[in-house]
Amino acid sequence: MRIDSIGRWSLVPFGLSLVLWIFPLSLSTAIEAQPENREAQPENRSVVVEEAGHWRPGFELPLVGLTSSLLILSVLRAQQRLESRARQTF
Repeated sequence: MRIDSIGRWSLVPFGLSLVLWIFPLSLSTAIEAQPENREAQPENRSVVVEEAGHWRPGFELPLVGLTSSLLILSVLRAQQRLESRARQTF
């Protein structure tokens, strides 16, 4: 089976979602550290960066990628059909 340029472009969202699903990103969050005595030292606020662990995506991510790829494919195919009809008409 041969994939044309429309098929390749429509597979981009699905491929990206699969890559993110297989290799999840590690997220870091910034948590504002509150001092024990707020009134005494209001300027001592600091930002502490802690690792939140690995992001574990569910099956929804590849499903959304597949859905968007199918939607892009159907829109591009419809556009291609409309262009071919317009060429035949004129």
